[in-house]
Amino acid sequence: MADQSPKQTVDELRDMVVNYAKQETVDPLKRLGMWAGFGIAGAMCLAIGAFLVGLGLLRLLQSMDWSDGNWSWAPYLIVFALVVALIAACVVAMTRTPEWLQED
Repeated sequence: MADQSPKQTVDELRDMVVNYAKQETVDPLKRLGMWAGFGIAGAMCLAIGAFLVGLGLLRLLQSMDWSDGNWSWAPYLIVFALVVALIAACVVAMTRTPEWLQED
């Protein structure tokens, strides 16, 4: 170490600072982007699945005999209420603070 020139020492220090900055900023952001991509893909899959389940439930309820034609709107109202309840449950789950983050 004693035989290094000041320029080599400054270059080594600069390299260490640049590598540390990359390690502490760029790499975590890349991992965050990967997890965000998984979250978006999962949300899309859940939305498509919820839509298909709602559509299937609607078709099931429409195939039932609702006496005369006066109750033809009932399956739509039932499915709408269930979808709204599902959305409300998702909003509550998203806004709730996880137990591991709560302060005592």
